[in-house]
Amino acid sequence: MALLIIAIAFTAVSQLYYRLLLASNTPVIRMQANSIAHAYLEEIMHLPLTHLPAVVPPCSGSITHRSQIIHLYQYLCISPQISDLAGNIIPEYNAFSIKVTLQSSQFMHIPSQLVTVSVLHTTLKTQLHAHYLTP
Repeated sequence: MALLIIAIAFTAVSQLYYRLLLASNTPVIRMQANSIAHAYLEEIMHLPLTHLPAVVPPCSGSITHRSQIIHLYQYLCISPQISDLAGNIIPEYNAFSIKVTLQSSQFMHIPSQLVTVSVLHTTLKTQLHAHYLTP
C-alpha cells in the first residue's frame, strides 16, 4: 500500500514539473514567434505596393527563395518552414510554421489589402499574428 501511495505522489509531482517546464518556455517561444512574424512582415512592407490582380494566380508549388518574390500575392505560396531569404531552412526553427494571407479591404473608403502573417509553434495552442494594411 505504501508503494502505491509513493507511486501516485511521484506521478503527480512529475506531471506538475512537466507542466511548469512547459509554462516556463512559453514566453520565450512567443517572443521568437513574434520576432519571426515581424521579420516576415517587414520583408513584405519593403515590396513595391501593388494591388492584387482580379484573379490571383494559383500556386504552382511553394516558393522557397523569398529573395525572388516581386509581387505581394507571391507570399501566399511560400513554404511554411522558416527559412532565410535564399531558401535555406533554419533548423533551429523547425517547430515553427508560417502562413501569409491577403484580404482585400477598405480603409477610410480607400481600397487596401490586409496582410496577415501567422506563426504557429508545435507547443503553442494559439497562433501569433502580425498585420499590415497597404494603401
